[in-house]
Amino acid sequence: MCHSPDEQYRTYNILLILSQSCCKLLSRNSLGTTDCFGTKQQLQNTNIFIKCMIERSHLSLMENRKQNARELWNVTFYDDVPAYLSFHEPVLQSLIIFICTAGLVEAGFFIWSLGFCLKKVNMVTTYFLNLAVAEFGLFAFLLVLAALSIAECAPKLKMPVVYLLFFAYTAAVYFLTVISVERCLGVLFPIWNRTKRPTRTSSILSFLVWSTAGFLSGITMCFHYVWSYHHSVTMIRIICSGNVLILTPLVVVSSLISFIDNFSRKPLPKMLRTNQSLRLIFFIFFAMPLSFFYFMDWLGYTFPAMFMWISFLLTCINSTMNPLIHYVLGGQWKRWKSGRT
Repeated sequence: MCHSPDEQYRTYNILLILSQSCCKLLSRNSLGTTDCFGTKQQLQNTNIFIKCMIERSHLSLMENRKQNARELWNVTFYDDVPAYLSFHEPVLQSLIIFICTAGLVEAGFFIWSLGFCLKKVNMVTTYFLNLAVAEFGLFAFLLVLAALSIAECAPKLKMPVVYLLFFAYTAAVYFLTVISVERCLGVLFPIWNRTKRPTRTSSILSFLVWSTAGFLSGITMCFHYVWSYHHSVTMIRIICSGNVLILTPLVVVSSLISFIDNFSRKPLPKMLRTNQSLRLIFFIFFAMPLSFFYFMDWLGYTFPAMFMWISFLLTCINSTMNPLIHYVLGGQWKRWKSGRT
């Protein structure tokens, strides 16, 4: 049976400890005669032999780790796609490039409109402005990642782009969650929301969202450059698992509460019902598949790389549709037009 260098190294260490213990016991024995483990001289020879084997195993282990570190730079991100699926990856990447290009124009338009063309900034416009900035970064970094994957160039640049992409993705998901919870609080406590809600709450929450996303992405990048690639992937899995286990139930519960409360008080307009339904559907089936991909990977269910690119494509579609669903169908567009300079 073949054993890895790590297992051999641990085995030799255990044998060395046992041999040294026997030598100490025999040195205390004044007779120094044979024992069930052999004579004192034989144990010393065994000690020397085991030390030599440990040194050889340690050198072999370090050489294997250096070889693995060199090989990591030569592989693509999640380069484990089978041959029968590899043809579809460039197609998905091309679609991502096309959608990201359109999304950059859309996000740039909303940043310009909400950031420079409004007389007064309120809670809604603050969140949507920050969401547009996060989605602009998501489109930009995903466009670069797809282009590098198609061109198969600059492998060392690919991992920093991935970390920046997850920074923008995490911020966008957090802002979607905050918007959903704020709408729920506005429905449940309308008087408090209009009169007693602090005016700077939106700005403070936006700062906390950016700080949290930057902190998590910074830790992930530090794990990659200080320790190893595998530690950074583990951190990405933890972040995505938190999105699945915490943010998704929070969005689902807040959306259902706001929908039921609105519907119980008075009949909702058809457009508003459509808006609330689309917000929940797009968050679960378009924004969360990327987090679900890494959550299942953390549980041991490894999918081909094509599913990761499908998740990226769904994330692009979600970010493209978010301004239309949350702002246009939500009735904020008319208020925006009336508040323009």
